[in-house]
Amino acid sequence: MSRGPVRVGLFWHSRTGTTRAAVEMLQAGLTARGAKPRIAEIRPRWDLPYPLWLALSFVPGIRFPLRPVPFPPTEFDRAVLAFPKWTFAHPPVNAFLARWARSLPPTGLLVTCGGWDQDRYLVGYRRRLERAGVEVRAALAVKKRDLPARATQEALGRFADRLL
Repeated sequence: MSRGPVRVGLFWHSRTGTTRAAVEMLQAGLTARGAKPRIAEIRPRWDLPYPLWLALSFVPGIRFPLRPVPFPPTEFDRAVLAFPKWTFAHPPVNAFLARWARSLPPTGLLVTCGGWDQDRYLVGYRRRLERAGVEVRAALAVKKRDLPARATQEALGRFADRLL
């Protein structure tokens, strides 16, 4: 007996909207595959000007206080953590992981980027999740300039297949 569609929590942070656009594309692909995705923004408690975020991103492991997420990752069969590649650290995502990493279901990592050093960044966050006991089923870096390309839609489709 089937228990219904796979429930997927899509947790994302973005300052420019690129990551949100990638998450919305992924949401459509998951829905087309019969999954039931829900989107939740990871929101810092306070917004900072870009130069301050940039300065904070140079401090590995730094966290920044968050507003509560609208629903916990524990409500889902799968999760996706999506965020832009910053310099060395992503303070809002680090705070999210400090709270939820040990209770994440099998997860996919989606990183958007300008086009340099994204592989190292993605591997670092993947290792961090795996050390916390999370099964990382899919990982993908998407360059901002490639977001509208058909190849990106296909890559997101393969990501969705691995996640499910």
